[in-house]
Amino acid sequence: MSISSCGMRFFVLEQQRTDEVATAGSKARDDMDRILQERECLTPLVVTTNRWRRGKLNPLTKLLGHVAARLAWDRSLKAVSEGDVVVVQFPPRNHSLLLKGAFARVRRRGARFIYMVHDLNCLRYVHHLSRHRAGRHVREELDLLPMASGIVAHNAHMADILASQCNVRRESIVELGVFDYLVDDDDQWATVGRNLPVVIAGNLRQSKAGYVYQLRGDVDVRLYGPNLVREALPDHGIEYMGSFDSSELVGVLAGSYGLVWDGSSTNTCSGAFGEYLRINNPHKTSLYLASGMPVIVWNDSAMADFVRAEGVGIAVASLDGLSAALEAVGDEEYELMCRRAREIGASLREGHYTHRALCKSMGSERCM
Repeated sequence: MSISSCGMRFFVLEQQRTDEVATAGSKARDDMDRILQERECLTPLVVTTNRWRRGKLNPLTKLLGHVAARLAWDRSLKAVSEGDVVVVQFPPRNHSLLLKGAFARVRRRGARFIYMVHDLNCLRYVHHLSRHRAGRHVREELDLLPMASGIVAHNAHMADILASQCNVRRESIVELGVFDYLVDDDDQWATVGRNLPVVIAGNLRQSKAGYVYQLRGDVDVRLYGPNLVREALPDHGIEYMGSFDSSELVGVLAGSYGLVWDGSSTNTCSGAFGEYLRINNPHKTSLYLASGMPVIVWNDSAMADFVRAEGVGIAVASLDGLSAALEAVGDEEYELMCRRAREIGASLREGHYTHRALCKSMGSERCM
Protein backbone atom coordinates (compact mmCIF):
# COMPACT_ATOMS: atom_id res chain seq x y z
CA MET A 1 0.00 0.00 0.00
CA SER A 2 1.42 3.42 -0.93
CA ILE A 3 1.73 6.31 1.51
CA SER A 4 -0.61 8.38 -0.70
CA SER A 5 -3.46 5.99 0.14
CA CYS A 6 -3.57 7.39 3.68
CA GLY A 7 -6.18 9.98 2.66
CA MET A 8 -3.91 13.05 2.49
CA ARG A 9 -2.36 15.05 -0.33
CA PHE A 10 1.36 14.37 -0.65
CA PHE A 11 3.91 16.17 -2.79
CA VAL A 12 7.59 15.52 -3.43
CA LEU A 13 9.92 18.31 -4.42
CA GLU A 14 11.82 17.33 -7.56
CA GLN A 15 14.80 19.62 -7.83
CA GLN A 16 16.42 20.18 -11.22
CA ARG A 17 19.10 22.45 -12.59
CA THR A 18 19.02 24.00 -16.02
CA ASP A 19 22.27 22.22 -16.96
CA GLU A 20 21.46 18.93 -15.21
CA VAL A 21 23.69 16.01 -16.15
CA ALA A 22 23.05 12.58 -14.65
CA THR A 23 25.98 11.19 -12.67
CA ALA A 24 26.64 8.23 -10.41
CA GLY A 25 26.66 10.65 -7.51
CA SER A 26 22.98 11.41 -8.09
CA LYS A 27 21.72 7.81 -7.97
CA ALA A 28 20.59 7.97 -4.33
CA ARG A 29 18.41 11.01 -5.04
CA ASP A 30 17.23 9.68 -8.39
CA ASP A 31 16.21 6.36 -6.81
CA MET A 32 14.36 8.12 -4.03
CA ASP A 33 12.52 10.29 -6.56
CA ARG A 34 11.44 7.14 -8.41
CA ILE A 35 10.30 5.42 -5.21
CA LEU A 36 8.34 8.44 -4.00
CA GLN A 37 6.67 9.08 -7.35
CA GLU A 38 6.19 5.58 -8.79
CA ARG A 39 5.60 3.48 -5.67
CA GLU A 40 4.28 6.03 -3.20
CA CYS A 41 2.38 7.97 -5.91
CA LEU A 42 3.44 11.39 -4.61
CA THR A 43 2.77 14.36 -6.88
CA PRO A 44 6.02 16.00 -8.05
CA LEU A 45 6.58 19.71 -7.59
CA VAL A 46 9.41 20.57 -9.99
CA VAL A 47 11.81 23.29 -8.86
CA THR A 48 14.21 24.39 -11.61
CA THR A 49 17.15 26.60 -10.67
CA ASN A 50 20.29 27.78 -12.44
CA ARG A 51 23.66 26.42 -11.45
CA TRP A 52 26.80 28.49 -11.28
CA ARG A 53 30.13 28.42 -9.54
CA ARG A 54 29.63 30.70 -6.58
CA GLY A 55 33.33 31.19 -5.99
CA LYS A 56 33.71 32.91 -9.36
CA LEU A 57 31.01 35.55 -8.75
CA ASN A 58 30.88 38.83 -6.87
CA PRO A 59 28.70 39.09 -3.72
CA LEU A 60 25.85 40.97 -5.43
CA THR A 61 25.56 38.39 -8.21
CA LYS A 62 25.60 35.58 -5.64
CA LEU A 63 22.80 37.27 -3.69
CA LEU A 64 20.72 37.71 -6.85
CA GLY A 65 21.20 34.00 -7.53
CA HIS A 66 19.80 33.15 -4.10
CA VAL A 67 16.85 35.48 -4.70
CA ALA A 68 16.13 33.82 -8.07
CA ALA A 69 16.25 30.40 -6.43
CA ARG A 70 13.87 31.56 -3.69
CA LEU A 71 11.39 32.77 -6.33
CA ALA A 72 11.61 29.42 -8.12
CA TRP A 73 10.77 27.61 -4.89
CA ASP A 74 7.89 30.00 -4.18
CA ARG A 75 6.39 29.32 -7.62
CA SER A 76 6.54 25.56 -7.16
CA LEU A 77 5.14 25.62 -3.64
CA LYS A 78 2.05 27.66 -4.60
CA ALA A 79 0.12 24.42 -5.15
CA VAL A 80 0.55 23.41 -1.50
CA SER A 81 -2.29 24.20 0.89
CA GLU A 82 -3.59 23.37 4.36
CA GLY A 83 -3.23 19.72 5.36
CA ASP A 84 -0.78 18.87 2.59
CA VAL A 85 2.53 17.10 3.19
CA VAL A 86 5.66 18.01 1.22
CA VAL A 87 8.53 15.52 1.12
CA VAL A 88 11.95 17.12 0.62
CA GLN A 89 15.21 15.37 -0.17
CA PHE A 90 17.57 17.12 2.24
CA PRO A 91 19.63 19.19 1.91
CA PRO A 92 18.00 20.92 -1.06
CA ARG A 93 20.32 20.97 -4.05
CA ASN A 94 21.96 24.21 -5.12
CA HIS A 95 20.84 27.43 -3.43
CA SER A 96 19.05 27.21 -0.12
CA LEU A 97 20.22 30.33 1.72
CA LEU A 98 16.82 32.07 1.45
CA LEU A 99 14.63 28.98 1.64
CA LYS A 100 13.68 29.51 5.25
CA GLY A 101 11.24 32.26 4.22
CA ALA A 102 9.71 30.14 1.46
CA PHE A 103 9.24 27.16 3.79
CA ALA A 104 7.86 29.37 6.57
CA ARG A 105 5.20 30.68 4.20
CA VAL A 106 4.08 27.12 3.37
CA ARG A 107 3.94 26.20 7.05
CA ARG A 108 1.75 29.23 7.77
CA ARG A 109 -0.71 27.87 5.20
CA GLY A 110 -1.03 24.73 7.36
CA ALA A 111 1.15 22.33 5.35
CA ARG A 112 3.92 20.12 6.71
CA PHE A 113 7.40 19.13 5.58
CA ILE A 114 9.09 15.75 5.88
CA TYR A 115 12.82 15.67 5.15
CA MET A 116 14.52 12.58 3.74
CA VAL A 117 18.14 13.23 4.76
CA HIS A 118 20.90 12.35 2.31
CA ASP A 119 23.73 14.31 3.90
CA LEU A 120 24.36 16.77 6.69
CA ASN A 121 27.12 18.94 5.31
CA CYS A 122 27.02 21.16 8.37
CA LEU A 123 28.35 18.14 10.31
CA ARG A 124 30.34 16.50 7.53
CA TYR A 125 32.62 19.42 6.65
CA VAL A 126 32.32 21.92 9.46
CA HIS A 127 35.77 21.10 10.93
CA HIS A 128 37.44 20.71 7.54
CA LEU A 129 36.34 23.84 5.62
CA SER A 130 37.14 27.51 5.89
CA ARG A 131 35.07 29.42 8.42
CA HIS A 132 33.17 31.14 5.57
CA ARG A 133 32.17 27.93 3.76
CA ALA A 134 31.43 26.05 6.97
CA GLY A 135 29.31 28.97 8.14
CA ARG A 136 27.24 28.85 4.95
CA HIS A 137 26.53 25.14 5.40
CA VAL A 138 25.54 25.76 9.02
CA ARG A 139 23.24 28.65 8.08
CA GLU A 140 21.57 26.91 5.17
CA GLU A 141 20.93 23.58 6.86
CA LEU A 142 20.41 24.54 10.48
CA ASP A 143 17.86 27.19 9.49
CA LEU A 144 15.76 24.58 7.66
CA LEU A 145 16.04 21.52 9.91
CA PRO A 146 13.73 22.74 12.73
CA MET A 147 11.02 23.56 10.18
CA ALA A 148 10.28 19.89 9.43
CA SER A 149 7.44 18.09 11.19
CA GLY A 150 9.26 14.83 10.47
CA ILE A 151 12.81 13.88 9.53
CA VAL A 152 14.05 10.56 8.18
CA ALA A 153 17.67 10.25 9.34
CA HIS A 154 20.10 7.53 8.32
CA ASN A 155 20.37 5.84 11.71
CA ALA A 156 20.15 6.30 15.48
CA HIS A 157 23.57 7.99 15.65
CA MET A 158 22.54 10.66 13.14
CA ALA A 159 19.19 11.07 14.89
CA ASP A 160 20.92 11.71 18.22
CA ILE A 161 23.20 14.32 16.66
CA LEU A 162 20.25 16.06 15.03
CA ALA A 163 18.47 16.22 18.38
CA SER A 164 21.48 17.36 20.41
CA GLN A 165 23.12 19.81 17.97
CA CYS A 166 20.56 20.88 15.38
CA ASN A 167 17.51 22.01 17.37
CA VAL A 168 15.37 19.09 16.21
CA ARG A 169 12.97 17.16 18.46
CA ARG A 170 14.15 13.56 18.83
CA GLU A 171 10.59 12.23 18.69
CA SER A 172 10.15 13.76 15.21
CA ILE A 173 13.02 11.69 13.79
CA VAL A 174 12.64 8.27 12.17
CA GLU A 175 15.62 6.06 11.26
CA LEU A 176 15.95 4.84 7.67
CA GLY A 177 18.26 1.89 8.38
CA VAL A 178 19.82 1.67 4.92
CA PHE A 179 19.33 3.40 1.56
CA ASP A 180 17.34 1.59 -1.09
CA TYR A 181 19.05 0.85 -4.41
CA LEU A 182 16.89 0.31 -7.48
CA VAL A 183 17.93 -2.22 -10.12
CA ASP A 184 15.92 -2.45 -13.33
CA ASP A 185 16.94 -6.01 -14.23
CA ASP A 186 15.65 -8.51 -11.65
CA ASP A 187 18.12 -11.14 -12.89
CA GLN A 188 21.16 -8.88 -12.51
CA TRP A 189 23.31 -9.87 -9.49
CA ALA A 190 27.02 -9.73 -8.74
CA THR A 191 29.29 -12.76 -8.93
CA VAL A 192 30.00 -13.65 -5.31
CA GLY A 193 32.39 -16.24 -3.91
CA ARG A 194 34.56 -16.62 -0.84
CA ASN A 195 37.77 -17.15 -2.83
CA LEU A 196 37.32 -14.01 -4.93
CA PRO A 197 39.04 -10.67 -4.16
CA VAL A 198 37.53 -7.98 -1.93
CA VAL A 199 35.72 -5.30 -3.96
CA ILE A 200 36.24 -1.56 -3.57
CA ALA A 201 33.80 0.45 -5.69
CA GLY A 202 33.47 4.21 -5.80
CA ASN A 203 35.48 7.40 -6.21
CA LEU A 204 39.17 6.42 -6.10
CA ARG A 205 40.49 9.97 -5.79
CA GLN A 206 43.40 10.07 -3.35
CA SER A 207 41.85 12.86 -1.27
CA LYS A 208 38.82 10.64 -0.54
CA ALA A 209 40.12 7.08 -0.78
CA GLY A 210 43.76 7.54 0.17
CA TYR A 211 43.72 4.23 2.03
CA VAL A 212 43.54 2.38 -1.31
CA TYR A 213 47.07 3.54 -2.07
CA GLN A 214 48.31 2.25 1.31
CA LEU A 215 46.99 -1.33 1.08
CA ARG A 216 49.55 -3.94 2.12
CA GLY A 217 48.60 -6.62 -0.37
CA ASP A 218 47.81 -9.38 2.14
CA VAL A 219 44.26 -9.49 0.70
CA ASP A 220 43.55 -9.41 -3.05
CA VAL A 221 41.45 -6.42 -4.08
CA ARG A 222 39.46 -5.41 -7.16
CA LEU A 223 38.89 -1.72 -7.79
CA TYR A 224 35.91 -0.23 -9.65
CA GLY A 225 35.53 3.49 -10.14
CA PRO A 226 36.84 6.80 -11.52
CA ASN A 227 39.85 8.98 -10.64
CA LEU A 228 42.34 6.19 -10.04
CA VAL A 229 46.00 7.24 -9.91
CA ARG A 230 47.58 4.05 -11.22
CA GLU A 231 51.18 5.04 -10.60
CA ALA A 232 50.45 5.56 -6.89
CA LEU A 233 49.05 2.04 -6.35
CA PRO A 234 51.02 -0.68 -4.57
CA ASP A 235 52.42 -3.15 -7.09
CA HIS A 236 50.83 -6.24 -5.54
CA GLY A 237 47.39 -7.69 -4.89
CA ILE A 238 45.33 -5.00 -6.65
CA GLU A 239 43.43 -5.34 -9.93
CA TYR A 240 41.69 -2.36 -11.56
CA MET A 241 38.47 -3.36 -13.35
CA GLY A 242 37.50 0.04 -14.76
CA SER A 243 34.82 2.66 -14.17
CA PHE A 244 31.15 1.85 -14.75
CA ASP A 245 27.82 3.64 -14.61
CA SER A 246 25.89 2.99 -11.40
CA SER A 247 23.19 1.21 -13.39
CA GLU A 248 25.76 -1.29 -14.68
CA LEU A 249 27.74 -1.99 -11.53
CA VAL A 250 25.37 -4.51 -9.93
CA GLY A 251 25.91 -6.97 -12.77
CA VAL A 252 29.62 -6.25 -13.19
CA LEU A 253 30.91 -6.67 -9.63
CA ALA A 254 32.72 -9.90 -8.81
CA GLY A 255 34.16 -10.51 -5.36
CA SER A 256 33.88 -12.00 -1.90
CA TYR A 257 32.93 -8.85 0.06
CA GLY A 258 32.34 -5.19 -0.71
CA LEU A 259 34.49 -2.83 1.38
CA VAL A 260 33.04 0.38 2.85
CA TRP A 261 35.95 2.53 4.06
CA ASP A 262 37.03 6.17 3.82
CA GLY A 263 40.03 8.34 4.58
CA SER A 264 43.77 8.20 4.05
CA SER A 265 44.63 5.41 6.47
CA THR A 266 44.26 1.63 6.43
CA ASN A 267 44.54 1.63 10.21
CA THR A 268 41.27 3.47 10.81
CA CYS A 269 38.76 5.69 9.03
CA SER A 270 39.93 9.28 9.32
CA GLY A 271 39.50 12.82 8.00
CA ALA A 272 36.22 14.46 7.01
CA PHE A 273 34.97 11.46 5.05
CA GLY A 274 36.17 8.86 7.55
CA GLU A 275 34.75 10.59 10.61
CA TYR A 276 31.46 11.12 8.82
CA LEU A 277 31.01 7.33 8.73
CA ARG A 278 30.17 7.53 12.45
CA ILE A 279 26.74 8.95 11.55
CA ASN A 280 26.38 8.24 7.82
CA ASN A 281 24.83 5.37 5.83
CA PRO A 282 27.08 5.23 2.73
CA HIS A 283 25.18 4.55 -0.47
CA LYS A 284 28.06 2.22 -1.38
CA THR A 285 26.79 -0.23 1.25
CA SER A 286 23.49 -0.35 -0.58
CA LEU A 287 25.24 -0.99 -3.89
CA TYR A 288 26.98 -4.07 -2.49
CA LEU A 289 23.88 -5.44 -0.77
CA ALA A 290 21.67 -4.81 -3.80
CA SER A 291 24.27 -6.84 -5.71
CA GLY A 292 23.91 -9.72 -3.23
CA MET A 293 27.41 -9.21 -1.81
CA PRO A 294 28.24 -9.20 1.93
CA VAL A 295 30.12 -6.16 3.21
CA ILE A 296 33.11 -5.18 5.33
CA VAL A 297 32.65 -1.99 7.36
CA TRP A 298 34.58 -0.02 9.98
CA ASN A 299 33.59 -1.20 13.45
CA ASP A 300 33.11 2.40 14.66
CA SER A 301 30.83 3.32 11.77
CA ALA A 302 27.10 3.76 12.17
CA MET A 303 26.62 1.15 9.45
CA ALA A 304 28.26 -1.49 11.67
CA ASP A 305 25.08 -1.69 13.77
CA PHE A 306 22.99 -2.60 10.72
CA VAL A 307 25.57 -5.05 9.37
CA ARG A 308 25.77 -6.94 12.66
CA ALA A 309 22.03 -6.94 13.30
CA GLU A 310 21.19 -8.22 9.80
CA GLY A 311 24.14 -10.61 9.50
CA VAL A 312 25.23 -9.24 6.12
CA GLY A 313 28.97 -8.91 6.72
CA ILE A 314 31.72 -8.14 9.22
CA ALA A 315 32.97 -5.05 11.05
CA VAL A 316 36.72 -4.52 11.51
CA ALA A 317 38.81 -1.95 13.37
CA SER A 318 41.59 -1.84 10.78
CA LEU A 319 42.36 -3.06 7.28
CA ASP A 320 45.85 -3.99 8.43
CA GLY A 321 44.44 -7.14 10.03
CA LEU A 322 41.83 -7.84 7.36
CA SER A 323 43.32 -11.15 6.22
CA ALA A 324 42.99 -12.66 9.69
CA ALA A 325 39.44 -11.30 10.07
CA LEU A 326 38.37 -12.93 6.80
CA GLU A 327 39.99 -16.25 7.69
CA ALA A 328 38.06 -16.28 10.98
CA VAL A 329 34.76 -16.46 9.07
CA GLY A 330 33.72 -20.09 8.60
CA ASP A 331 32.27 -21.43 5.36
CA GLU A 332 28.80 -21.85 6.83
CA GLU A 333 28.85 -18.35 8.30
CA TYR A 334 29.94 -16.89 4.97
CA GLU A 335 27.17 -18.68 3.10
CA LEU A 336 24.65 -17.31 5.59
CA MET A 337 26.03 -13.78 5.03
CA CYS A 338 25.60 -14.18 1.28
CA ARG A 339 22.04 -15.43 1.71
CA ARG A 340 21.15 -12.55 4.04
CA ALA A 341 22.82 -10.00 1.73
CA ARG A 342 20.70 -11.23 -1.17
CA GLU A 343 17.52 -11.09 0.94
CA ILE A 344 18.25 -7.54 2.11
CA GLY A 345 19.29 -6.66 -1.44
CA ALA A 346 15.90 -7.78 -2.76
CA SER A 347 14.24 -5.38 -0.28
CA LEU A 348 16.51 -2.51 -1.38
CA ARG A 349 15.54 -3.10 -4.99
CA GLU A 350 11.86 -2.67 -4.07
CA GLY A 351 12.22 0.59 -2.13
CA HIS A 352 11.24 -1.14 1.12
CA TYR A 353 13.23 1.02 3.55
CA THR A 354 12.11 4.34 2.08
CA HIS A 355 8.48 3.20 2.21
CA ARG A 356 8.73 1.98 5.80
CA ALA A 357 10.47 5.14 7.05
CA LEU A 358 7.98 7.45 5.34
CA CYS A 359 5.06 5.56 6.84
CA LYS A 360 6.62 5.76 10.30
CA SER A 361 7.29 9.47 9.87
CA MET A 362 3.61 9.98 9.09
CA GLY A 363 2.61 7.80 12.05
CA SER A 364 0.73 5.53 9.66
CA GLU A 365 1.16 1.84 10.37
CA ARG A 366 -1.69 1.10 7.93
CA CYS A 367 0.45 1.66 4.84
CA MET A 368 3.38 -0.49 5.96
